[in-house]
Amino acid sequence: MRSTSRKKTKQSDRASDKRPTSKAKGINKASMSSVQYYIRSSIQRSQNTDQSPNILDDDKAFIKAAREKLMFALENSYTEKTNQTHSYTIKRFVKFATACGTPEHKALPCTEEMFCLFIANGVGRTGVGTANANIAAISAWHKSRGIDFKIPIQMQVIKRAIKLHWPKEKQQKPLRPPVTPAMMRALAAAWSDGPPRELCALALTLAAWTGQMRLGELVPADAKNVVRTRLPLRKHWQTDKKLGRASSITLPWTKTNLYKGDTVVLPSQKNPLDASVAVSHHILGSRLNDEALLCEYKVGSKVFILDKQELMGMCNSIWSKEGIGRITGHSFRIGGTTAYLMAGIEPSFVKVMGRWSSDAFLRYWRKLDELFTTHVNKTDFVDFDV
Repeated sequence: MRSTSRKKTKQSDRASDKRPTSKAKGINKASMSSVQYYIRSSIQRSQNTDQSPNILDDDKAFIKAAREKLMFALENSYTEKTNQTHSYTIKRFVKFATACGTPEHKALPCTEEMFCLFIANGVGRTGVGTANANIAAISAWHKSRGIDFKIPIQMQVIKRAIKLHWPKEKQQKPLRPPVTPAMMRALAAAWSDGPPRELCALALTLAAWTGQMRLGELVPADAKNVVRTRLPLRKHWQTDKKLGRASSITLPWTKTNLYKGDTVVLPSQKNPLDASVAVSHHILGSRLNDEALLCEYKVGSKVFILDKQELMGMCNSIWSKEGIGRITGHSFRIGGTTAYLMAGIEPSFVKVMGRWSSDAFLRYWRKLDELFTTHVNKTDFVDFDV
């Protein structure tokens, strides 16, 4: 009897040690591989308490949570916008591979030849920037699935050919026009004595312009889909005796730092272009608690969120009356930078204030010819030895 009991125990232990097959419910091995497949299999295995009777419930919960966190990290290591770009690139790659005769289900993981063919297809059509983006997307797809992936040696040659044969007419994108001081004064004239919605709009636009901020760091793209952790609250706007009449906004999220955030100073300016005064009027015009978003305003008992689309619609409505064409949100950041430079502010100060990287800072300068004369004319040359 003992012998039979031991045999059954051994058989039970062996059964519990078996790894789940690709037929296990909820797991499709064809859609993943390596690390992802193993983790998801392990998560499912840990859900069946009968398979591991000797493991305490707390231990099971801990390892399950750890595996789920790793799975989350593998699938969410990029921003939402980058994930969308990668997804679009992968779809184009699969379509390209099938056009070359590869069955859709065998397009990925990709062969070195198919990878080179896909990137080389851009010769004469696109630039190196697009090639780098495509390489990054395909590389990310493999790495997130635990698949060893190396960039072929030929890729440098292919990229050189792409750069050499990039059509000149496609090399220069039209530059976004900057928002000028005159355009900001037009907004102030229209909104400074307006209702809460207009006071909110003026505060946000002046903050973005004088603080050289991206509009997306202050307002959501869509009021119906708001990620509150990415937007500044009212309590994030601060005044300080050290800043004088200036103020600051603590951004919980930025495009470059992500959730590390950053702090932006709003320098004191002559009215009507003083962002600190505009933000103060906005807050007084809409009585809300400190946990409310800076882009929220109150009309009666109802609270509204001013999103990017609505805000730009309000701006363009004012500017169109002045004969100005459609402007996009990024033009506030560009316009603030250009306005400081044109006013003779030291470029290095403007760069630090605007949180610019060197390349982007130079690329987004406007009216360079006038800026050069502003900062270089009447130079006091100093003699030096040869």
